[in-house]
Amino acid sequence: MSDKDNTINVFTWLRFPLAVAVVFIHSTGSAISVPAPPVGSAVWGYDVLRLLFSKIIPSFAVPIFFLMSGYFFFLNMRRASIQDSVLETENNGPCQWDWTSYWKKLRRRIKTLLIPYILWNILYALHLSWPTLHQALAGTGGWADWGARLQQLGGWRMLIDSHHIGHLSTAPVLAPLWFLRDLIVAVLAAPLLYWLIRHARWLIIIVLGILYAATNRQPMVGCFFWFSVGSACSIFNINVSDKCNKIRVPVLLAIMATLTAMVWLWSDGDVDKSNVGSLCKTVYILAAVPMVISIVDTLLRHRYVRDHARLTRTAMFVYLSHIFFLTPVMRTMRILIPNGNYGLMSIRYLLVPLIVVTICASLHILWQTFKKRLFVPHS
Repeated sequence: MSDKDNTINVFTWLRFPLAVAVVFIHSTGSAISVPAPPVGSAVWGYDVLRLLFSKIIPSFAVPIFFLMSGYFFFLNMRRASIQDSVLETENNGPCQWDWTSYWKKLRRRIKTLLIPYILWNILYALHLSWPTLHQALAGTGGWADWGARLQQLGGWRMLIDSHHIGHLSTAPVLAPLWFLRDLIVAVLAAPLLYWLIRHARWLIIIVLGILYAATNRQPMVGCFFWFSVGSACSIFNINVSDKCNKIRVPVLLAIMATLTAMVWLWSDGDVDKSNVGSLCKTVYILAAVPMVISIVDTLLRHRYVRDHARLTRTAMFVYLSHIFFLTPVMRTMRILIPNGNYGLMSIRYLLVPLIVVTICASLHILWQTFKKRLFVPHS
């Protein structure tokens, strides 16, 4: 297996675990009513668990998704460049821009990004407005009420930026899809990014990295930063896994230091409330991204883990659909395991995202099985 193939395998393997990490980010558990709980107490342990698994540890997930998107976007263009150019030897030179490949990729991204983005936002808007829509269909309410509900959800802006999700950031009505929205913008800007990366090389990455930290990881800036990192690695034929393996000791030290600081100084979960806390989280993400890639590369090389192609194919569906199931599952689990015992609440907190992922992945697998039997003719 070549080094490049191994990097592709690492990114492919990561898709499902990263989708699971995103579900943990959105499953924050029940907030506690105890201000400044004593260190070492059960309530403190529960709050630290929520801080670690919803606010800090999985925060590398979306950056890696962006990095992978940039890497794969230019990967096939690099292959076409190598085939057409007699100047490059041993695949080591930078790939050349190919408008034919770019337009093909754009057409493909319409199917894989734009159409799902629009349809899933519309579906979620219908889900949120269903009570008034049902009344209008049944004749017990007016269509104006349904229209008013859609206006409350942001009107036509629900497809772009109908509400705020944090500092200087917005999201469509289905909030996790801000990732697809920003990725669509990055894909449209790919010709400019390519030109900047080819001519400014790593300077543009450094500038975007500084902006990423200075804006407290503003999502659109983060999108362009991580997408550009992945793009540069593909354009210049950089072995991502190998580079990550070489720096795993310093990044591990950075992870340990920042995790310790964030747990002890911001156990209430609001890491970004101070400049120091925000900087710690930024350093953690910058270190966690190569560390995760290095760990998975090691596991795959030594065959400690196997390919999970069936689960990998569910990753996008898990990402898109988990919000639909998260609230019902949380409500059900709160009935089964009521508040009061923080040990049981910790178990409940960990179970909720796992149950949601199981539901989403199972639905996708069932649909794929049903679709094959329904649409594939039998000989």
